[in-house]
Amino acid sequence: NGQFLIVGSKFHGIQDTGAVYLYYRTNPVSDDSWKFLTKLVVTNGVAGDLFGSSVALSNDHAVIAAPGKSTNSGSAYVFKRSGSTAATSIWSVMSSVLTSSTSAPANYFGASVSIFRHVIAVGVPNGDLTSPARENAGWVDVFVLDTNTEAWVRSSSPLTISDAKAYDYTGGDVSVGPGFILVASSLDDHTKLTDV
Repeated sequence: NGQFLIVGSKFHGIQDTGAVYLYYRTNPVSDDSWKFLTKLVVTNGVAGDLFGSSVALSNDHAVIAAPGKSTNSGSAYVFKRSGSTAATSIWSVMSSVLTSSTSAPANYFGASVSIFRHVIAVGVPNGDLTSPARENAGWVDVFVLDTNTEAWVRSSSPLTISDAKAYDYTGGDVSVGPGFILVASSLDDHTKLTDV
């Protein structure tokens, strides 16, 4: 984000628990040197979480995904920065643990994440859509920060593609900007055929 650099290491630790490393820019005006600040982990991390698989920064918030959590159902964590300078910054995990609107094994919630100010988008590319049934069609869950309670509130409806097909893997990549969310559907073949 210009002042901080975040690096995920999803295979770190015992059996791929995962970790994230934060660096800060020592002097944004006169040079481009970066210095290690801290290592981020979560206390409930277990083998196979893959914490740090996808990461994103915006202002004083960092969102870090663990798509391997709970038999690959996935979850994501938000860290908030405090401190008057970059060098003395403390990044603390917020109380809200982000999960999917429809949690299921092998959904891989958190395969992609993006944050812009108070909006977070999380890709769920392996999620199965219903009515009609479409395996691995995928979707994106959106969360907005309630500044009064400091809770990240999930939107009641995920972002889906109206004509999504099985194995489109919608949400494999996401990007949030001012007033928009870009969503990748990496195996959409444009011909209304499945990619089986």
